[in-house]
Amino acid sequence: MKKQEVIYDLTTHDLTGLCSHFNLTKESIFGFFREMIGDKKANADSFINYFKLSKEQVLEKEIYLTSLHVTTVKDQFESINKYGLVNLLDAISLNTPLRDYLLEKGVLIDLNAKTIKYGDKTIDISQKYNGDFHKPIQRILYKLQIDFAINAFFSSDDVTKYDGSVNERPEFLKNLSELLNDKDIEEDWISNNSCSIIKFKAHIEDFSIDSFNRFDFYVDEEMSAIEVEYLKRKWIIDKCLDNQGYGYEDEFFSRMNNNISIPFYNIIEIYSVDEYKKAYMIKK
Repeated sequence: MKKQEVIYDLTTHDLTGLCSHFNLTKESIFGFFREMIGDKKANADSFINYFKLSKEQVLEKEIYLTSLHVTTVKDQFESINKYGLVNLLDAISLNTPLRDYLLEKGVLIDLNAKTIKYGDKTIDISQKYNGDFHKPIQRILYKLQIDFAINAFFSSDDVTKYDGSVNERPEFLKNLSELLNDKDIEEDWISNNSCSIIKFKAHIEDFSIDSFNRFDFYVDEEMSAIEVEYLKRKWIIDKCLDNQGYGYEDEFFSRMNNNISIPFYNIIEIYSVDEYKKAYMIKK
Protein backbone atom coordinates (compact mmCIF):
# COMPACT_ATOMS: atom_id res chain seq x y z
CA MET A 1 0.00 0.00 0.00
CA LYS A 2 1.38 3.37 -1.06
CA LYS A 3 2.28 5.74 1.76
CA GLN A 4 0.41 9.02 2.06
CA GLU A 5 2.35 11.99 0.68
CA VAL A 6 2.98 15.04 2.84
CA ILE A 7 4.41 18.33 1.57
CA TYR A 8 6.32 20.51 4.02
CA ASP A 9 6.56 24.07 2.69
CA LEU A 10 9.70 25.19 4.49
CA THR A 11 9.86 28.39 2.44
CA THR A 12 7.00 29.88 4.54
CA HIS A 13 5.52 29.59 8.03
CA ASP A 14 2.83 27.21 6.75
CA LEU A 15 1.81 24.45 9.17
CA THR A 16 -0.05 22.28 6.66
CA GLY A 17 2.82 19.79 6.48
CA LEU A 18 2.85 19.20 10.22
CA CYS A 19 -0.94 18.96 10.31
CA SER A 20 -1.05 16.43 7.47
CA HIS A 21 1.88 14.39 8.75
CA PHE A 22 0.44 13.88 12.25
CA ASN A 23 -3.29 14.47 11.69
CA LEU A 24 -3.25 17.58 13.84
CA THR A 25 -5.13 20.86 13.64
CA LYS A 26 -3.42 24.24 13.49
CA GLU A 27 -5.22 25.16 16.71
CA SER A 28 -3.65 22.22 18.53
CA ILE A 29 -0.19 23.28 17.31
CA PHE A 30 -0.83 26.83 18.49
CA GLY A 31 -1.77 25.30 21.83
CA PHE A 32 1.59 23.56 21.89
CA PHE A 33 3.35 26.89 21.33
CA ARG A 34 1.42 28.46 24.21
CA GLU A 35 2.67 25.70 26.50
CA MET A 36 6.30 26.35 25.53
CA ILE A 37 6.99 29.13 28.04
CA GLY A 38 9.82 29.81 30.44
CA ASP A 39 12.62 27.31 29.91
CA LYS A 40 10.50 25.11 27.63
CA LYS A 41 11.66 25.23 24.01
CA ALA A 42 9.50 24.58 20.97
CA ASN A 43 11.51 22.00 19.06
CA ALA A 44 11.11 18.55 17.58
CA ASP A 45 11.70 16.74 20.87
CA SER A 46 9.18 18.80 22.84
CA PHE A 47 6.71 18.56 19.93
CA ILE A 48 7.00 14.77 19.78
CA ASN A 49 6.63 14.48 23.56
CA TYR A 50 3.71 16.93 23.74
CA PHE A 51 1.68 15.07 21.11
CA LYS A 52 2.91 11.64 22.27
CA LEU A 53 4.14 10.71 18.81
CA SER A 54 5.89 7.41 18.23
CA LYS A 55 8.97 6.93 16.09
CA GLU A 56 6.80 4.97 13.69
CA GLN A 57 4.45 7.94 13.28
CA VAL A 58 7.37 10.23 12.46
CA LEU A 59 8.57 7.76 9.81
CA GLU A 60 5.27 6.56 8.37
CA LYS A 61 4.52 8.95 5.45
CA GLU A 62 6.27 10.01 2.25
CA ILE A 63 7.78 13.46 2.80
CA TYR A 64 8.26 16.12 0.14
CA LEU A 65 9.98 19.44 0.80
CA THR A 66 9.69 22.71 -1.08
CA SER A 67 12.60 24.92 -2.09
CA LEU A 68 13.23 28.13 -4.04
CA HIS A 69 15.69 28.03 -6.94
CA VAL A 70 16.97 31.28 -8.46
CA THR A 71 17.66 31.24 -12.19
CA THR A 72 18.10 33.54 -15.17
CA VAL A 73 16.52 32.57 -18.47
CA LYS A 74 15.48 34.04 -21.80
CA ASP A 75 13.79 31.10 -23.58
CA GLN A 76 10.40 31.46 -21.86
CA PHE A 77 11.16 28.28 -19.90
CA GLU A 78 11.06 26.03 -22.98
CA SER A 79 14.03 24.01 -21.72
CA ILE A 80 12.51 23.73 -18.23
CA ASN A 81 9.27 22.47 -19.75
CA LYS A 82 11.31 19.87 -21.62
CA TYR A 83 13.95 18.83 -19.08
CA GLY A 84 12.78 20.29 -15.78
CA LEU A 85 15.44 21.77 -13.51
CA VAL A 86 18.78 20.10 -14.21
CA ASN A 87 22.22 20.17 -12.65
CA LEU A 88 25.15 22.06 -14.15
CA LEU A 89 26.59 19.09 -16.02
CA ASP A 90 23.28 18.44 -17.76
CA ALA A 91 22.82 22.16 -18.45
CA ILE A 92 26.15 22.10 -20.29
CA SER A 93 25.44 18.86 -22.16
CA LEU A 94 21.75 19.09 -23.09
CA ASN A 95 20.13 21.49 -25.54
CA THR A 96 19.67 24.28 -23.00
CA PRO A 97 20.01 28.08 -23.16
CA LEU A 98 23.30 27.84 -21.24
CA ARG A 99 24.82 25.40 -23.72
CA ASP A 100 23.59 27.46 -26.70
CA TYR A 101 24.97 30.64 -25.17
CA LEU A 102 28.40 29.11 -24.60
CA LEU A 103 28.53 27.89 -28.19
CA GLU A 104 27.56 31.39 -29.40
CA LYS A 105 30.51 32.69 -27.40
CA GLY A 106 32.81 30.13 -28.99
CA VAL A 107 33.11 28.06 -25.82
CA LEU A 108 32.93 24.29 -26.23
CA ILE A 109 32.93 22.26 -23.02
CA ASP A 110 33.42 18.57 -23.77
CA LEU A 111 32.78 16.64 -20.59
CA ASN A 112 33.72 13.33 -22.20
CA ALA A 113 37.06 14.58 -23.52
CA LYS A 114 37.45 16.71 -20.36
CA THR A 115 38.41 19.84 -22.24
CA ILE A 116 37.27 23.43 -22.65
CA LYS A 117 37.98 24.87 -26.11
CA TYR A 118 37.92 28.63 -26.66
CA GLY A 119 39.52 30.20 -29.72
CA ASP A 120 42.95 28.67 -30.04
CA LYS A 121 42.98 27.53 -26.41
CA THR A 122 42.34 24.00 -25.22
CA ILE A 123 42.14 23.74 -21.44
CA ASP A 124 42.51 20.40 -19.71
CA ILE A 125 39.83 19.80 -17.08
CA SER A 126 40.73 16.17 -16.37
CA GLN A 127 42.75 17.01 -13.27
CA LYS A 128 41.17 16.71 -9.84
CA TYR A 129 40.14 19.75 -7.83
CA ASN A 130 42.94 20.38 -5.33
CA GLY A 131 41.27 22.85 -2.98
CA ASP A 132 43.07 25.98 -4.22
CA PHE A 133 39.94 28.06 -4.83
CA HIS A 134 42.01 31.18 -5.61
CA LYS A 135 42.96 29.85 -9.05
CA PRO A 136 40.36 30.20 -11.85
CA ILE A 137 40.93 26.67 -13.15
CA GLN A 138 40.34 25.26 -9.68
CA ARG A 139 37.06 27.16 -9.35
CA ILE A 140 35.93 25.59 -12.64
CA LEU A 141 37.00 22.13 -11.48
CA TYR A 142 35.15 22.66 -8.21
CA LYS A 143 31.95 23.50 -10.09
CA LEU A 144 32.26 20.57 -12.50
CA GLN A 145 33.38 17.94 -10.02
CA ILE A 146 31.85 18.90 -6.66
CA ASP A 147 29.36 21.77 -6.75
CA PHE A 148 27.29 20.88 -9.81
CA ALA A 149 24.05 19.79 -8.13
CA ILE A 150 20.89 21.90 -8.10
CA ASN A 151 21.15 24.41 -5.27
CA ALA A 152 18.21 26.24 -3.77
CA PHE A 153 16.86 27.76 -0.56
CA PHE A 154 14.62 26.25 2.07
CA SER A 155 14.21 29.78 3.39
CA SER A 156 15.71 33.25 3.11
CA ASP A 157 14.83 36.87 3.82
CA ASP A 158 15.33 37.45 0.06
CA VAL A 159 16.77 34.82 -2.27
CA THR A 160 17.62 37.47 -4.88
CA LYS A 161 20.15 39.06 -2.49
CA TYR A 162 22.37 35.99 -2.14
CA ASP A 163 26.08 36.93 -2.25
CA GLY A 164 26.70 34.70 -5.27
CA SER A 165 24.54 37.03 -7.44
CA VAL A 166 22.72 34.08 -8.99
CA ASN A 167 19.87 36.50 -9.71
CA GLU A 168 22.12 37.95 -12.45
CA ARG A 169 23.82 34.92 -13.98
CA PRO A 170 24.94 31.38 -13.14
CA GLU A 171 28.01 31.44 -10.90
CA PHE A 172 29.66 29.14 -13.42
CA LEU A 173 29.69 31.94 -16.03
CA LYS A 174 31.58 34.19 -13.64
CA ASN A 175 34.14 31.44 -13.06
CA LEU A 176 34.39 30.76 -16.79
CA SER A 177 34.87 34.44 -17.70
CA GLU A 178 37.72 34.61 -15.20
CA LEU A 179 39.33 31.45 -16.56
CA LEU A 180 39.11 32.62 -20.19
CA ASN A 181 39.84 36.26 -19.36
CA ASP A 182 36.71 37.42 -21.18
CA LYS A 183 34.31 39.55 -19.12
CA ASP A 184 31.74 39.52 -21.93
CA ILE A 185 30.93 35.88 -21.18
CA GLU A 186 29.49 36.98 -17.85
CA GLU A 187 28.31 40.49 -18.69
CA ASP A 188 26.43 39.69 -21.91
CA TRP A 189 24.37 37.07 -20.09
CA ILE A 190 23.53 39.61 -17.37
CA SER A 191 22.43 42.15 -20.00
CA ASN A 192 20.18 39.77 -21.92
CA ASN A 193 18.50 37.61 -19.30
CA SER A 194 15.98 38.16 -16.53
CA CYS A 195 15.71 36.60 -13.10
CA SER A 196 13.01 34.13 -12.07
CA ILE A 197 12.45 32.22 -8.86
CA ILE A 198 11.24 28.65 -9.20
CA LYS A 199 9.42 27.00 -6.32
CA PHE A 200 9.53 23.23 -6.51
CA LYS A 201 8.94 20.15 -4.42
CA ALA A 202 11.16 17.10 -4.13
CA HIS A 203 11.19 13.90 -2.12
CA ILE A 204 13.21 14.00 1.09
CA GLU A 205 15.56 11.32 -0.33
CA ASP A 206 16.45 13.58 -3.27
CA PHE A 207 18.08 16.16 -0.99
CA SER A 208 21.73 15.88 -0.07
CA ILE A 209 22.42 15.17 3.58
CA ASP A 210 24.20 18.56 3.59
CA SER A 211 20.79 20.22 3.37
CA PHE A 212 19.98 19.12 6.91
CA ASN A 213 22.82 20.90 8.62
CA ARG A 214 21.36 23.01 11.39
CA PHE A 215 19.57 22.52 14.72
CA ASP A 216 22.40 20.28 16.01
CA PHE A 217 21.84 17.78 13.21
CA TYR A 218 24.61 15.21 13.33
CA VAL A 219 24.95 11.92 11.48
CA ASP A 220 27.28 9.24 12.74
CA GLU A 221 28.72 6.82 10.17
CA GLU A 222 27.51 3.89 12.26
CA MET A 223 23.87 5.01 12.20
CA SER A 224 21.39 2.91 10.27
CA ALA A 225 19.43 4.33 7.35
CA ILE A 226 16.30 4.39 9.55
CA GLU A 227 18.10 6.39 12.25
CA VAL A 228 19.34 8.91 9.70
CA GLU A 229 15.86 9.23 8.22
CA TYR A 230 14.41 9.81 11.69
CA LEU A 231 16.93 12.59 12.35
CA LYS A 232 16.16 14.24 9.00
CA ARG A 233 12.46 14.21 9.80
CA LYS A 234 13.10 15.68 13.23
CA TRP A 235 15.13 18.40 11.51
CA ILE A 236 12.11 19.16 9.31
CA ILE A 237 9.86 19.44 12.35
CA ASP A 238 12.41 21.76 13.96
CA LYS A 239 12.57 23.96 10.86
CA CYS A 240 8.79 24.10 10.53
CA LEU A 241 8.41 25.12 14.18
CA ASP A 242 11.22 27.63 13.86
CA ASN A 243 9.55 29.20 10.81
CA GLN A 244 6.31 29.52 12.74
CA GLY A 245 7.88 30.89 15.90
CA TYR A 246 10.51 33.21 14.48
CA GLY A 247 9.71 33.70 10.80
CA TYR A 248 11.17 32.11 7.69
CA GLU A 249 13.78 34.78 6.96
CA ASP A 250 16.86 32.86 8.15
CA GLU A 251 18.96 31.65 5.24
CA PHE A 252 18.85 27.87 4.90
CA PHE A 253 20.27 26.33 1.75
CA SER A 254 19.00 23.16 0.15
CA ARG A 255 21.04 21.01 -2.16
CA MET A 256 19.84 18.15 -4.31
CA ASN A 257 21.80 14.94 -4.70
CA ASN A 258 24.15 15.16 -7.67
CA ASN A 259 22.12 12.98 -10.02
CA ILE A 260 18.75 14.57 -9.28
CA SER A 261 16.77 16.74 -11.68
CA ILE A 262 13.38 18.26 -10.89
CA PRO A 263 10.71 17.25 -13.42
CA PHE A 264 8.42 19.99 -14.63
CA TYR A 265 5.39 18.44 -12.88
CA ASN A 266 7.13 19.02 -9.52
CA ILE A 267 7.50 22.73 -10.17
CA ILE A 268 4.89 24.51 -8.07
CA GLU A 269 5.34 28.11 -9.19
CA ILE A 270 7.57 30.26 -11.38
CA TYR A 271 7.81 33.81 -10.07
CA SER A 272 9.20 36.98 -11.56
CA VAL A 273 11.20 38.94 -8.99
CA ASP A 274 8.25 41.25 -8.32
CA GLU A 275 5.84 38.33 -8.02
CA TYR A 276 8.18 36.55 -5.61
CA LYS A 277 8.61 39.61 -3.41
CA LYS A 278 4.86 40.16 -3.29
CA ALA A 279 4.14 36.51 -2.45
CA TYR A 280 6.76 36.47 0.32
CA MET A 281 6.01 40.01 1.53
CA ILE A 282 9.55 41.22 0.94
CA LYS A 283 10.14 44.95 0.98
CA LYS A 284 11.74 46.13 -2.24
